[in-house]
Amino acid sequence: MAWNMTAEFIETCSCNMLCPCWYGVRELMVMDQGWCASTWLLRVQQGHADGVNLGGRTLAIALDFPGPTLYDGNGTARSTSTMVPVLINAGS
Repeated sequence: MAWNMTAEFIETCSCNMLCPCWYGVRELMVMDQGWCASTWLLRVQQGHADGVNLGGRTLAIALDFPGPTLYDGNGTARSTSTMVPVLINAGS
């Protein structure tokens, strides 16, 4: 499925300094507390997914990763936005 999105992205996490996960290097993706609690906010300027216009929408997601790295999986996410199913389907 084709999709496109331009958005302002704000992220916080429970790490003491910079979020190590953005480096994209497995060896650096160790959560300094042994787990991660993160919140993401996306303010979509323009975009679409599966024919749905995403422009002007805001998406907030609360994430929990038990760690010690993102590669260990078992993360959970929560959001009240109707955009979530559209974005999940767009990623598959």
